[in-house]
Amino acid sequence: MKKLGSNTENSFWIYSLSHYARSGVAEHCLQYQDKYDANVNMLLLCCWLGSCGIEITNKDLTAAGEKIKQWDHCAVQPLRRVRRFVAVSALIKNSVRVLKELEVTAEKVVQEILYHWAKEQHFIINDAVNTEWQMINLNNYLTMLNAPEILIGHPLLFHASLPQDSD
Repeated sequence: MKKLGSNTENSFWIYSLSHYARSGVAEHCLQYQDKYDANVNMLLLCCWLGSCGIEITNKDLTAAGEKIKQWDHCAVQPLRRVRRFVAVSALIKNSVRVLKELEVTAEKVVQEILYHWAKEQHFIINDAVNTEWQMINLNNYLTMLNAPEILIGHPLLFHASLPQDSD
């Protein structure tokens, strides 16, 4: 029996970088963010935990959202708004790269918070993993946002062979 463990390396961050870089993932995440106010890190959490064979409930999703609420509201969202504003201004285009780096750093902090939250839950990793766990988790989250559910074959569904935590 394996559970999310105490590795010093944040496997959630590693998974997210790989998964987000896949074709169509960033676009879909940003569409959910812009249209349904989804938190991209929460979408990625659903995928990561699902790829570990872990199903999370609405109660889990609410608790995880509460953990990141302050950091997301006070750091990530303001940085995103400034970056998007500056990106359309011809006067300071060079600043977009710096703002993007700051936004990614703030997103990484959110992921650290979510990673530690997930470890505290003592979730058990299911060795028989497939994309169905991701779909269940994502659809739980999307339902909470009144967003349409996803189906098999959706670009967010993918089982990456990345290192997982274990005790």
